[in-house]
Amino acid sequence: GARLTAFREAFERLPKTAVCGTALDIGCGSGVLGLSLLMCHPELPRVVGLEVNSQVASVAKANVKRSPQAKRMSVHACRSTVVASLEELGCAAGDKAPLVVSEILDAGLLGEDCLGTMRHAARQLLAPGYHSVPASAEIFACAVESSTLASWQHLQGACTSWAPEAYLQDTGDGNPHDVALERLVAARGARVLTSEFRALGINFESLPPASGQHAVLEVEFMEGGRVDAIVFWWGCHMVRGDATATMSNAPSWAPSAHGMSSRREIDNWRQ
Repeated sequence: GARLTAFREAFERLPKTAVCGTALDIGCGSGVLGLSLLMCHPELPRVVGLEVNSQVASVAKANVKRSPQAKRMSVHACRSTVVASLEELGCAAGDKAPLVVSEILDAGLLGEDCLGTMRHAARQLLAPGYHSVPASAEIFACAVESSTLASWQHLQGACTSWAPEAYLQDTGDGNPHDVALERLVAARGARVLTSEFRALGINFESLPPASGQHAVLEVEFMEGGRVDAIVFWWGCHMVRGDATATMSNAPSWAPSAHGMSSRREIDNWRQ
């Protein structure tokens, strides 16, 4: 698939400093990324995979056992955030990983507590100056008019009576709704009112503070309408120094998706 291709190509471009010690594979799933990393870099001594779903972790362990890389990869059925040190996972005392691979990205990029997981790893498990795949990401968005998306909102009352107090009291949904925007537009269920705009940047190798990031954006509308939703997507720069993103869940018409049409899976990747 497109994601696996993007990761494999990124592995091939990693510098020697990234593969000189233990690599950490967070959310390792079936183990395919960790095994691919080992195949790409015979000099890499070890990959430690962590998978919270015990059944999926069992599949990964079986895959590793059948692989020629079996002696170089271990899988542990736990959250990475409960691990205080790599020593708990069988590594040498004081060992820190110079490389982390994480495929815990959802449609909204950060919905699977990606930042919290990475902050813990950076603090407890990773070496200073560690490399991450993906290395960074940009979040893009557009404003949309859609009665369908408007029906997913839960705040009640006329806008003049509840804004902004109700917004301040509402904690929101930790996992935003997923939507296949291109399909919705094609079915005349939505109108895109703005061009794509950059909403946020995340550097996984130099994480933003836990207090968050704040920005004021000015967005130009292409046509009039009622803003019912802001739809987000992302583009990942897989290796440090990449000038452009090589993995994205952007709609095909978005400028951030240009050059990736051959590897995107629009039927599966939602915004």
